[in-house]
Amino acid sequence: LAERCADAGCPVRAASLGCASGEEPFTLRLIWDRPHRLEIEAIDVRRDLLERAGEALYTPSSEHSVPQAILTRHFTREEGGYRLDPAIVESVRFSCLDFCRDELSGPFDLILCRNVAFTYLGEARQRKVLERLAAALMPGGFLMIGGGERLPEGTAFDPVGRCLYRLGDPG
Repeated sequence: LAERCADAGCPVRAASLGCASGEEPFTLRLIWDRPHRLEIEAIDVRRDLLERAGEALYTPSSEHSVPQAILTRHFTREEGGYRLDPAIVESVRFSCLDFCRDELSGPFDLILCRNVAFTYLGEARQRKVLERLAAALMPGGFLMIGGGERLPEGTAFDPVGRCLYRLGDPG
């Protein structure tokens, strides 16, 4: 994605759907080690979760899942837990919307929709969500779902890996 977008002279655009407390979009930001610019939109239907994500304060029990080098470099220990570096937090845009109903602001190169739509929705609603996601993705863009999830058969998405799919390129 970084190479493709660099060739086109545009940033890589990613969306994290059902972002809850922000762990997923912040992790993506922290592990992005490319010189190419990455824009992340974190989306959730619950405003209270987005407010919590914006605070970026995580309980001490979260410490075990964060590599020590990242914890030391990007978090500050304070009463109540660990606070993520404000520069990282400010680099992620938060949006309150229901991706099952509302239009996404795409086009995106990558959509993370892990353990949300393809776990809790029936097949008919999953297909509607996939139509929305396809409309929000660039041709050849990627969709990542949860490791235990599967897409319905006969969609515009081609499997690339266990939980990674590519939107077919109509050209």
